[in-house]
Amino acid sequence: LDRLAFGGVEKAKKLFNLSVADPTAREESKETCKRAALTGYLGMAVLAAAQDTNDFVMNQGNSLLANVQNARDLFEGINGGLNPIRNNGEFVPNSSFASTLGAARRAVDDARSSEIEFRSEKREFDRRKAELRSELQSQRAQFITPLKNLTGIDPAQYNNLANVADQRDYRRVVDGEIQRLIDGYPNVSAAGKGEYGAQVIAILDAAEAVRQSINRLGNLTEANAIARWANAEIDFKNDTARKKLRANDISRGWANMVSVSGTLFPPWASSISVSPGSVISGYLNAEDRDIQTTQQAEVSDIQLEAEIKKAMLEEGNLIIDIRRAKNAMDQQRLRLEAMVAQRDRLIEDLANARLTAENLYFQDPSFRVVVSSAQRRADGELDFAVDRLFRLAKTLEYEWTEKYQNPVRIPVGSDEPPALENPLFDKFTDLESLFTVRTADESKDYLDALEAWDSKLRRITVTSVRGPNHAGPVTADPISVRETILGLKTTGPGAMTMAQSVAAFRDYIR
Repeated sequence: LDRLAFGGVEKAKKLFNLSVADPTAREESKETCKRAALTGYLGMAVLAAAQDTNDFVMNQGNSLLANVQNARDLFEGINGGLNPIRNNGEFVPNSSFASTLGAARRAVDDARSSEIEFRSEKREFDRRKAELRSELQSQRAQFITPLKNLTGIDPAQYNNLANVADQRDYRRVVDGEIQRLIDGYPNVSAAGKGEYGAQVIAILDAAEAVRQSINRLGNLTEANAIARWANAEIDFKNDTARKKLRANDISRGWANMVSVSGTLFPPWASSISVSPGSVISGYLNAEDRDIQTTQQAEVSDIQLEAEIKKAMLEEGNLIIDIRRAKNAMDQQRLRLEAMVAQRDRLIEDLANARLTAENLYFQDPSFRVVVSSAQRRADGELDFAVDRLFRLAKTLEYEWTEKYQNPVRIPVGSDEPPALENPLFDKFTDLESLFTVRTADESKDYLDALEAWDSKLRRITVTSVRGPNHAGPVTADPISVRETILGLKTTGPGAMTMAQSVAAFRDYIR
């Protein structure tokens, strides 16, 4: 769009200059101005509708505006009757050839110097604009991409956080997604939540570790209670069995104390013996049962006490585990807070970087003022050089009494080749070719072509009616019909006023 609009303006300028020789080119130049301005305006409308200020500037929006302004100025100048070549329209030059040539050379030199300065400023402009583009692109690598990796939400969906409202909406959405994950996990998937999602899961896992350690401590206390209950049950069962065995041992001792031998009938045939040691043995066995039962109970109590002490040692470790799990959970929470703070810093840094880039563009003179001024100066100097070259070409045509053309008309018998030797001159076939000049270097080529044309005509040695080969001297002084022929002079002896001279000349014409 920028090149199309710029090309339209340049085409209109060339057509306007060509209107010196072709009056129809003037109207065509006006129409071209309209098309160029419309192209630039529509281009700006397209850019402004879909892009922000930064993108508009980066996509040559200001250049399009300049093209529209240039087309408007040229159109208004043409409508105002501006002469494409700023002279008085005289065919006969009113200054010497040397003066005209010197003015043309100075104008071409100034145009080339201005163009070189503009190119230098343009290169600086392009370099700084490339730096600006790199700065804007680096913002994605430094801020936008890390934000997406951190939160799982692309800031591009929120205008790359270009303003405060976008930043507020982005924070609100991110915080809402994280809270929803916390409240609904594992029923809510952590996929697409970025590093935030992984960190939330880490916090939830740390909380589960705390609950697991607390549960282990509770289980250990419950295990001790179960062990005490089992020991008491064992003691009760042992005591019950001991009492029964004690009774059995005593009963057995009494039963074994009396023994009968022989037959019961007749009684005199039987014998009865009594053994008191059996009773004593029964009581002693019962006592042994008591000792063994007591010993077993004491051993069980000792074992239970040992297990309880071990459990108390393990309970201390479990308390430490709970504290460590709590510390780990706090660490994960702190890391999440740090990630939230990192998100806010990235958003702020992005805003500051964008502001710095805007200041770099809008405040650095080399971006807007210097390069624009250099371009305007170069364009003005080139237009002036074209004007001086036009005067020089007309003067040479007057001197040689023929139109400039390439190739040159060569008289019969001359060995001089008709074409100008330098290939750079081939595109300058006539005087109007001057209006195809687009750069100061091309204006220098046109000046060199005129000098080559003049030199070629001077090298033709065949008798000719061409200017410097005339038999008599040729003067560059213009001849006035009113003053020189009719004697209606405004200077010297018998001079009259300009108004009287013009009135008398009009009477003569009538």
